[in-house]
Amino acid sequence: MAIKIERYLNRNKKSNGYGKTYGRVLHAKKVYDARRLAEHIQEHGSIYTLDVVLGVLAKVEQCIPELLRQGFKVKLDGLGTFKLSAKTSGVIRPDDFTLQANVKKLMLRFLPEQAPFSLWRSDAVTRSAEEVGMELTNYVVIGVDKETGVRTLKYLGNSTTTSDSDSGTTTGGDGGTVSPEPVEERP
Repeated sequence: MAIKIERYLNRNKKSNGYGKTYGRVLHAKKVYDARRLAEHIQEHGSIYTLDVVLGVLAKVEQCIPELLRQGFKVKLDGLGTFKLSAKTSGVIRPDDFTLQANVKKLMLRFLPEQAPFSLWRSDAVTRSAEEVGMELTNYVVIGVDKETGVRTLKYLGNSTTTSDSDSGTTTGGDGGTVSPEPVEERP
């Protein structure tokens, strides 16, 4: 299945890119939590039962933050490395640097695996659209209702505008038929 890229119109008036169209990865509305991931792992013929996989994932969820708070980096072979970083402001004199005044936020960072066999190494995910298998949608997101989260779409090739919560199918600007996205909400 191709990775879908959707176009969106930058409506942020404070942005230098205001009024320009950009692309972003279109994520499925379905989110895989630990239980869904465990079920997916089991569907691949795992010898481990659902409760065992869930137990391991629960321990990983507890232990990674614990180790990060102790100053360790955590590497999951084949996936990547988790670490903490801090956004700080600088001062001229070292004595003037304080946690309260200069540490703005603590951030969780993830560096994809860099081994030659990894699908996530940096040069593997910075390839062209054709090499990775991407597909461009035939619409532009021109707005999002702040209260409901409903996106307004403009189909390219004609002036058809619709929202992504419409039921049924909508004829797109290229003459094709576009099925609406599932109703399940993104977090």
